[in-house]
Amino acid sequence: MKLSLFTFLFLFFFICTSFSVFGQRPVVQGLVKTDAGGLADVSVFVPELGSGTVTDSSGFFILPIAPGSFIINFRHVNYQLISRQITINGADTVELLVTLEENVRYLDQVQIVGDKNGDARLQPGIIKIDPETAKYQPSAFNDFTSILVTLPGVISNNELSSSYSVRGGNFDENLVYVNDIPVYRPFLVRAGQQEGLSFVNPDLVSDVSFSSGGWQPKYGDKLSSNLNVTYKKPSKTAGSVTVGLLGGGTHLEGSALKNRLSYVIGARYKTSQYLLNTLETNGQYLPRFVDIQAYINYKLGKQNKTELGLLLSYANNRYLVRPEDRTTTFGTLDEPFRLFIAYLGQETLTYNTLQSGLKLSH
Repeated sequence: MKLSLFTFLFLFFFICTSFSVFGQRPVVQGLVKTDAGGLADVSVFVPELGSGTVTDSSGFFILPIAPGSFIINFRHVNYQLISRQITINGADTVELLVTLEENVRYLDQVQIVGDKNGDARLQPGIIKIDPETAKYQPSAFNDFTSILVTLPGVISNNELSSSYSVRGGNFDENLVYVNDIPVYRPFLVRAGQQEGLSFVNPDLVSDVSFSSGGWQPKYGDKLSSNLNVTYKKPSKTAGSVTVGLLGGGTHLEGSALKNRLSYVIGARYKTSQYLLNTLETNGQYLPRFVDIQAYINYKLGKQNKTELGLLLSYANNRYLVRPEDRTTTFGTLDEPFRLFIAYLGQETLTYNTLQSGLKLSH
């Protein structure tokens, strides 16, 4: 069968038109804008289909979609989310005009309060320590310095020792101040079991600040750390008593002369006899450490702007041990060795420390 040229062209045009009509997909297109004009980089997403697109620089978008009913989400980081419900039948083209509103968030009010001490907040690297946390820190002797070894850069290699090193420095390169009065620690011991109590009495403390470097030049010239402890200035009478197998303590605080005079007095006793009896060296351990401290503050003048503070401290440390014998086992599983040592004599270490400081502040 022969077809004329006109008939052939007609059939070709009909077939192309049919494929164009039946192969067309439905489309959602439109413009996303704000009050200032078209908005770019807006996410246009259909959750049911998992498909989406983004708007161009003028806010225009084209999204091919399947027939049905869907929810389209319009999302931008600086604007509120808007959702639109659309229904498409066949090869329809749905046009949308979406206006986004700014996502305004109101923050809570911020109140900045200055430090009454004036220069405390200006010191770099100052760490504030809660005295109550330090008081109940688990340790063998309820030692105040047990809280310091939990801070970054602070190391202590002996649980029985109150000494600590900071940033690789020596154990005697740490400054200790009580109410801005420098504390003098003249004695050095060879082992942690020979050490007595640390100077700071947790029952008397009201504020603690610690710095591992970069403190003000008004303090001493040691390089490792600076521990500044403030003792209480109470306005009412109170006291406490602590008793344990390794020692105890008591303190009394109060005021007089219409709160112009305040005082805190504390006494501590420590004995590590029961703890040292668990060492490999058998013998008689008779250590005894006693500490008494007091801080008295008196307000001068009618406006109470001038104060006179007096710090008193006395420490009696006595370490006595009469070793008897020691048994040490070493070697390998195939060749074990045991060394037995018998001792004669005793080791005695006694030192007394008396310190007082007077502080006038205005």
